[in-house]
Amino acid sequence: GPPYSFKGPGTISAENSVWGGAVLLSDHVFDAYYDGAIRPEDAANVGDYSRHSVSEMVNYVERERHLPTIDGRDAWQERGLFSLDQLNTQLWVTVEEQALYIKELHERMHLLERHLVDRQLAQPSPLRGE
Repeated sequence: GPPYSFKGPGTISAENSVWGGAVLLSDHVFDAYYDGAIRPEDAANVGDYSRHSVSEMVNYVERERHLPTIDGRDAWQERGLFSLDQLNTQLWVTVEEQALYIKELHERMHLLERHLVDRQLAQPSPLRGE
């Protein structure tokens, strides 16, 4: 028989892929960040999207114990259903937001490095004969 078989109510094993057809993939995270606006074709599906700052995200995770862009355990248990399409959409948004957090933290790190180098160069140094 096949290496995987039906395992119970609601469980499906697939060799290639499962497609629900309702995945809402868009670049609205990047559009909102770089352009300050979400494209009209994405706006209806996005709702009232706003990205948390790094500090807000950290506080949210500490308080709620899940990322702000992905439903937590309580939401999944309340619905009683698990939507792969919804989870994929949430993961897509999360990956884009994480990329922006990395970008912002990289920029902060670069400014700090530059500040330290400039500060060090401004100090008298016996090696430079000062």
